[in-house]
Amino acid sequence: MRAHDRLVMLLAGPHLYDSHSKHEVFRLLARIAPNLEDRDRKLPLGRVLKGPPPFDLDPEREEQRHERCIFDIIEWLTRYVSGWDDLERAVAAIRDHRPTIGVRPHPDYWMDSGGWVEEAAPFSTDEFVGAFDDHGPSGAFALAVNQSYAEDALDGPTWQGACAVVQQAIESRPDTGLALLGEPIVSENPVRKSDFRSSVITGLGNAKLTDQQIEPALASLLALVADARLARSMSDLSLGCGEWCTRALGVSAGSAR
Repeated sequence: MRAHDRLVMLLAGPHLYDSHSKHEVFRLLARIAPNLEDRDRKLPLGRVLKGPPPFDLDPEREEQRHERCIFDIIEWLTRYVSGWDDLERAVAAIRDHRPTIGVRPHPDYWMDSGGWVEEAAPFSTDEFVGAFDDHGPSGAFALAVNQSYAEDALDGPTWQGACAVVQQAIESRPDTGLALLGEPIVSENPVRKSDFRSSVITGLGNAKLTDQQIEPALASLLALVADARLARSMSDLSLGCGEWCTRALGVSAGSAR
């Protein structure tokens, strides 16, 4: 597939600023950017400069996060292409506006003197599952959201790290994910609510669901289709369950004969 076609596929979906797709997106950009023709360069740059969806933070932090997300991508692209004047001007503009902004060696990690520092959560998978077992879905959600999160991994646990732990917990205990999807989530932060649900859905998609779990997993998605932020995780879960549906229909057809 040509670099142009890969780029169109990437920009057509919700993946560019999806925190769960960050690593894959940056790897893909590193591969296709050097092979883009000059006429194709305006398409990704224009989309990147629009920035991510709102984070619903206070105005100052909103602007900082918005510029940080844009800067991470455009600075990353400069490592793999040369002679892209508009890209270099965009990087320079953010640096002029925010002189202290740092360069991340890798999109998923921060570099410290001791090596790579991975984004962490203030709780473990066992603690998350324990909160569910002791207090139900609302208790598990409360454990995740009622924490003090740092914006960057070097400053402490991050929300992205917490979402990764939630996903891992659901993968090991899919019954918790099914219960969480059926539970109304009350949160003043719609982005975090979507992130949490996306982690749950992705965990279910990676888990080995039983035949009895697949139908309620798919049914639970119907109430969430209006949330565009869940498009990727919902499509992945649906595709995985679709393979099961195909097998089930094949069995039924064979039995009917």
